[in-house]
Amino acid sequence: MDIMSIILAILLFLFAYPLIIYPIILSILPKNKLKSRDESIDSLSVIIAAYNEEEHIVDCIESILKSDIAGLNIEILVGSDGSNDRTVELVKKLNNELVRVFDYQRQGKNQTLNNLVKESKYENLLFIDADFRLKDNSIRKLLEKFGKLDVGIIICPIEMRSKSGEDSKEGESIYQKYESYIRRNESEIASCVNSLGSYIIKKEIFESIPSDKYCDDLHSILTSIKKGKRVYFDEDNRIYEVRKSNFFEDYSRRKRLVGGGLSTIFAFKDLLSFSNGWSAFFLWSHKLLRWFSSVFLLLAFITSLFMLDTLFGLITAYIISVLIIISGIGYLLEKGEMSNPLKLPLFFVFMNIGFIKGIMHYFYGNQNAKWSRKGLD
Repeated sequence: MDIMSIILAILLFLFAYPLIIYPIILSILPKNKLKSRDESIDSLSVIIAAYNEEEHIVDCIESILKSDIAGLNIEILVGSDGSNDRTVELVKKLNNELVRVFDYQRQGKNQTLNNLVKESKYENLLFIDADFRLKDNSIRKLLEKFGKLDVGIIICPIEMRSKSGEDSKEGESIYQKYESYIRRNESEIASCVNSLGSYIIKKEIFESIPSDKYCDDLHSILTSIKKGKRVYFDEDNRIYEVRKSNFFEDYSRRKRLVGGGLSTIFAFKDLLSFSNGWSAFFLWSHKLLRWFSSVFLLLAFITSLFMLDTLFGLITAYIISVLIIISGIGYLLEKGEMSNPLKLPLFFVFMNIGFIKGIMHYFYGNQNAKWSRKGLD
């Protein structure tokens, strides 16, 4: 085999490893039973950072108030990050003693969360977004499990629902199911290293997020791991997300998460040492190599174009080219708001483009936690 074929084979392996090989490895690794504890938890501070969420914030709060909170000590803290709509006004109109709203100047989500945690009265903190909805029995079940498991964090899965609360027609995507499989296996082996936006954590584990370049939930996960506390992905306590999914907004979100994720991980670079055991293996495989797999695929495509006189190079270039063309057609269908049977290849290609752009954002220092109406830029 010539040197170009070896290089192409290595690049394709590095691309395939986090997507295919890593999940297989997780399935065969020995599982470590979670340690138990016996703590009765009857108090909770719900933390919600919001920017221009007049469409969602009231329903979010009411889903908490309508949950199974009788006999529990509950408070709901809403921090407006300089909203210029009716977010603060609508929360105040609820006139509920369990709800406190803080109208901050524009400062970014991370600092808003830091300030809310300082204002919280209880030791157990549940972080949710304004477009999340809790199920009727979710709080009590979550507190019960949090009291029984010796973990630092429990991550709640997010399930797409319509605004009325009905099942989304799309349901869980293939990618969401794939990610849930990885998170579940990581949790059963050591600690899940991938966040979803909603989690419960002890205040003693939480640390203020020192930079607006970090992903807030990933920062808490890595803090828990650094303090020797496992991070558990709990498939039994799902939270609904009602914001309508938009392909182009999801692409921007992917780009932001990679840029912020890289900043967060390198702030905990000691955890990347394999002396930290499975957590380091997970971070390299599930995070760093996954994000950089897009770079490996791009380099493999470029390399294959110089190898069109070989069967290996020709097949590689052909497959990637067809994928790009198909996703391009899918893009036009999506842009035209037409029925799109090519969403899966479109999602795959644009996810990888988002990864590359996120990596570029990290190296140029462009990622931040300042919100736009479409999320975080």
